[in-house]
Amino acid sequence: MACELALSWWRMILLSGLIFRRSVTTFGKQMVVYQSAVTVLCSLRGIVAI
Repeated sequence: MACELALSWWRMILLSGLIFRRSVTTFGKQMVVYQSAVTVLCSLRGIVAI
């Protein structure tokens, strides 16, 4: 549940960033790090859940 919320939040932020294009490089790097962290955590939770 938390993973779906985090990923949907990530998509919303990404779309906002693409629309507004404000400080794209810094924003992009932060979001890539965030997405990577969420993906890893969700993968780990999925493995543990199995």
